[in-house]
Amino acid sequence: MKRAYERDGLQKIAAYGKGGEIGQAYVLPKDKGLERCRPISPAIKDPATIKDPARLAGSRVGRVVRFMMFGIGEAKHFDLRSTDELRGRAGRIQDELAKTHDGATVRCFDIKDMFARLFHGSVLDAVRWVCDIHRSRNLCGVKVSSRGKTCRMARSRRKEEGFVFLDFEKVLKAVRFELKNTYIRGTGGLLRQMFGIPMGRSSNPALTCLVCARSEAQFLDSLGRDCKIVKGLRMIDDVSVFVGFDTTDGESERKALSILDRFSGCYDQSLTLVKLSMALVKLILQSLARHFTDEAVTRFATNFEMLQSLKTGRNPLELCVCNAAWVEKLVRGEEVATFNAVTHIIMDTNGLWKDVDKAMAVMKSVVKLLHLVDGTRATMSKIYFGMDAVVARMRTLDCLLEAEKTDVEKILMDR
Repeated sequence: MKRAYERDGLQKIAAYGKGGEIGQAYVLPKDKGLERCRPISPAIKDPATIKDPARLAGSRVGRVVRFMMFGIGEAKHFDLRSTDELRGRAGRIQDELAKTHDGATVRCFDIKDMFARLFHGSVLDAVRWVCDIHRSRNLCGVKVSSRGKTCRMARSRRKEEGFVFLDFEKVLKAVRFELKNTYIRGTGGLLRQMFGIPMGRSSNPALTCLVCARSEAQFLDSLGRDCKIVKGLRMIDDVSVFVGFDTTDGESERKALSILDRFSGCYDQSLTLVKLSMALVKLILQSLARHFTDEAVTRFATNFEMLQSLKTGRNPLELCVCNAAWVEKLVRGEEVATFNAVTHIIMDTNGLWKDVDKAMAVMKSVVKLLHLVDGTRATMSKIYFGMDAVVARMRTLDCLLEAEKTDVEKILMDR
């Protein structure tokens, strides 16, 4: 491995480390079913004590690959940087589709064998694809911070203090090295991984997402002008696709369903898409039942965000539980009692929404004050001024009794 590493000139990315030991393959029971196991193939024996000699280079290459993938534009693929982006991206999708259509159909999929079955050729093709896109923009490589996670595209090879320059050819060589030099111990011998993403390597998630992003970009390009009505969200191996259509036009709806059918076969031939629409709806139902019927202790600001989302989704929730066809099709016999309990709560039998409005009216200004306290520009004078403003606002709320106003003021001032 060391000779191959040096022959490809990868020491310019990071020095080849000392020591290291090939890890032993093992299995872990799955949370969803203990009778099933998940195979684990570590590239190193113990990441905390014995390091992979090529770990640092792999980590930098993984950051570079992911940076280049997001550099081609959000409209080219469905990948999310993190779950923090989910709410904002979903809102933008809704706004963009609503400009031209009054309806949308969605399908949710799980990408099976995403890590274990990918062909090495598909991985290399994806890396060449993203490199060619940036090369067409007169860029020659990427500069990655030697300390930290900062990356930036480069138009020249000029050295810059604190950064390591990786040209596109070097990135391709590093990926090829990782694909060809991933070993594990198992079945009493030493095994080399011949297909699939290099297990245990730092570049693993970035390469997997890049292969999927390339397939999504090719799918969108194949749609021509219709790509404007197709939006998607993907977090690693979970993907949801939205297609807009006109509810008054049967042909528009048929075209939307046809596009979703085409999407089912857009990924690499080694991957399998499993439709999750029914399972997802049932999961949402179970989640609603759990959150509506069970009390739990959560952080103050988290409670406010949850109530805010609940209030925003009141109309869709009511339409959902009042749809007889939906209930008949999806609610199983053993779920009827829980579903009825949730329905009574959503339909305000017990005064839920009045309590929600009251809690939000009280909490809104308090959460704003908490954001000020947690921020970087908080000063004592601003905090005390904010507390006085919150108390003054509480005194004007008609939804609170005088005793409740006194209790809230006491809680705030005792803080």
